[in-house]
Amino acid sequence: QTPLIHSPNLIALTGIELLWLKDDGRNPSASFKDRATVVAIAMAREANAPVIAAASTGNAASSLATLAASVSLKAVVFVPKNAPRPKLAQIMIHGAEVVCLDCDYDHAFDLCQQVCQKFAWYNRNTAVNPFTGEGKKSAALEIARDLGHAPQAVVCSVGDGCIISGLYKGFLDLLGLGLIDKLPRLYGVQAKGANPLVRAFKSNSPIAPLAECNTIADSISVGYPRDGVKALRAVKNSSGAMISVGDDEILAAQKTLANKAGVFSEPAAAASFAGLLKLIDYGNIKIDEEVVVLLTGHGLKDIDTASKNIESKIEIIAPTIEAVTEKVKELL
Repeated sequence: QTPLIHSPNLIALTGIELLWLKDDGRNPSASFKDRATVVAIAMAREANAPVIAAASTGNAASSLATLAASVSLKAVVFVPKNAPRPKLAQIMIHGAEVVCLDCDYDHAFDLCQQVCQKFAWYNRNTAVNPFTGEGKKSAALEIARDLGHAPQAVVCSVGDGCIISGLYKGFLDLLGLGLIDKLPRLYGVQAKGANPLVRAFKSNSPIAPLAECNTIADSISVGYPRDGVKALRAVKNSSGAMISVGDDEILAAQKTLANKAGVFSEPAAAASFAGLLKLIDYGNIKIDEEVVVLLTGHGLKDIDTASKNIESKIEIIAPTIEAVTEKVKELL
């Protein structure tokens, strides 16, 4: 369970009175991925699997390492060579075995699937494992429970597409049970350098995988979305949309969330807020609507990128009251 945050500063910035941030960076491993992992681990234990494995750019792997350690289940993770160091450290400190591959995420995904089939390991991977979506839909259930109804719109970043399709499943279940009156519009946000679903949505054509991705948002740097069809269905059936944001917009959003709301989000999470600002400009979202922005991971997941996003430099000064006084005058 993670909170809905109501930020007066962001309300003033966007003009949306009923704006909520759902901060999933507060989950046990500091990302949304824990929602899927806890269900996958339960199923792996039920199946008496000797090992649970996953391919990941970092968050799913660190989630798996964290939660598998808590139940003494052996975990093996397959990561591409560009996985952020803080995420690798989190994986390794929890005792998971790391297979670091000289390839991108999409190839790591395929190799993980082959290994799981060869050694009869339990596969946590998105799309291959249907239970991951069941875990991720819990965010939709929490949103409706905490608000007492469904918001008019939900904005989230998209890589493989499992999160947004899981949200759709959750809200659809609530609608079928009569617990909400209408589906919220779901808006998916991709980085411009990794946006195959945006291209498919805008052209109303099949998903064409990208040969190469280029974005600072490693968690959504996916050229071949494994849950892409479900993600597009979720967006279209809810009358939402898919949009792209540039890395510059993502970095600006990361800084705004930290400075204005006190929420430190990794680039992939900040992409959601960057997308909200663009959706307001485009007229997709009105300022009199209730909107939830899903933040999928904590900023400490990629501290290197955050460090590069800081303009001011730390100056070392003499440890005297005179020097400190002069420095304080500059700051004020």
